[in-house]
Amino acid sequence: MILVVGDAYRQYSIATPSQITTRFSLLVELLEQGVGSDFFRDLKVGQEALFKGPAGIFVYKKTGRLPLYLATGTGLAPILSMIETNLLNKDTIEMNLFWGLKSRSDTYLVEKLQELSVRHSNFHPHVCLSREQELADLDPKLFALGRVTVSLEAFWQQDGVDPLIYDYYVCGSQKIVTGITDFLKQQSIPKEQIIAEKFTL
Repeated sequence: MILVVGDAYRQYSIATPSQITTRFSLLVELLEQGVGSDFFRDLKVGQEALFKGPAGIFVYKKTGRLPLYLATGTGLAPILSMIETNLLNKDTIEMNLFWGLKSRSDTYLVEKLQELSVRHSNFHPHVCLSREQELADLDPKLFALGRVTVSLEAFWQQDGVDPLIYDYYVCGSQKIVTGITDFLKQQSIPKEQIIAEKFTL
């Protein structure tokens, strides 16, 4: 969706499943300065906001391969939409999500991901904390230490998983998405199996 603030435009991804047509949710990181951040920070309940769209092409495609989702930060938004859309469609394909955050203080929506995984045995979330030194009291079935790519490699190695049976959906900041897509290419993942969207500030 494109937020219109005066003469400025800011793009955000919808976080709600496609079956919901009367409302939508966004995941917004509030920066110290920024047109979108300032708008949402000052937004009051009942105040109108002007959006155009949706305009993105980052969508789930049925190819016969399994979807594997790689997100960092608010890049979770469009991927969460895809996951919930598939679950509401009663799709039984196995879906793994690897979501990268810096530390446990950055986590949110974890309870939602846990609830989805309890209700749907084919959905497996993995929250990857790149700057934590230990998991402490965090659930090791849900949380992992290190970057998304570290957890992905460990996932591939367990039970001899073949990386080529997946389509990789990647979303996050430009730098991180470039890094993850480069990593996938280095692992000989064909470019047609890498679907990526880079966020801009």
